Amino acid sequence: MHRITLLALSLLSVFAAIAAACGDLAPTPNPTPTEATRLSAPLPTRTPQPTVTPTSTPTPSPTPTAAPNNTPAPMALPTKTVEPGNLLWRFKTDGAMVSSPSVVNDVVYFGSGDGFLYALTVSTGELLWKYETGDKVYSSPVVSEGTVYFGSNDTYLYALSADTGELLWKYETGDWVFSSPSTAEGTVYFGSNDAHLYALDSDTGDLLWKYETGNQVLSKPAVVDGAVYFSSDDHHLYSLNADTGNLLWSYKMGDAARDDSIVHSSPTVAHGIVYFGGPYGNTKLYALSASTGDVLWMSAPVGATT
Repeated sequence: MHRITLLALSLLSVFAAIAAACGDLAPTPNPTPTEATRLSAPLPTRTPQPTVTPTSTPTPSPTPTAAPNNTPAPMALPTKTVEPGNLLWRFKTDGAMVSSPSVVNDVVYFGSGDGFLYALTVSTGELLWKYETGDKVYSSPVVSEGTVYFGSNDTYLYALSADTGELLWKYETGDWVFSSPSTAEGTVYFGSNDAHLYALDSDTGDLLWKYETGNQVLSKPAVVDGAVYFSSDDHHLYSLNADTGNLLWSYKMGDAARDDSIVHSSPTVAHGIVYFGGPYGNTKLYALSASTGDVLWMSAPVGATT
């Protein structure tokens, strides 16, 4: 009986130990759904909030100077360094460019073989206005007292407003006006292929006088100290009284029967001396007395040895 009791106690101890061991291996309870979400889900990304303009007034920026029409003046752009020889702008016409440009008050004026005189902004090449004549404009314009003067192959000399291109007046000659005009003392001087040099009132276009040569006058006159100097295809260089058109003197170049003695050069006058280039086939530069027409000197022909 005693043995049975001991055996039973031993079995009870074994069962108790097994029960205790089983109790240690019991699974851990699952977390509640709220806990699982909090532990396993990634941390949420915070969406940046828009910047809120403070209700208080910030320190104001400097106010640009207003233009006369109360529109803010445009901001000044930084100065751009321009390298020598770089193209700044270009403007295309529909004809040959024989006319030399004239630049006055930041505007460039020039003629074209398409029959127009153009006015562009000198900085950007933007077209301000253009004026159509009846033929090619090979004459180079001159700007004086707000007026642009130039000739056209339609036989007219034109006077336009330099600001708007509006026609002020025009004067008809007997042939092309290839010659470029000059102005002095309220008079505009120019030549025509009709063999005349003309002097017109610069304000009205009225004829003051004209002087006939033996052939077309293509050169630009030089007006200095009351005299007008110009060349003609009749082989002469002329000096006329600027007020009356009376001949002061003329200088003959070579043989009038030869085309290679025709003078196209436009003279320049400085310090009492008239300078002009020789005729076709003549590579000399001439210097004449402005008062008498006497030859002071002539350069040696190109290629000549001294």
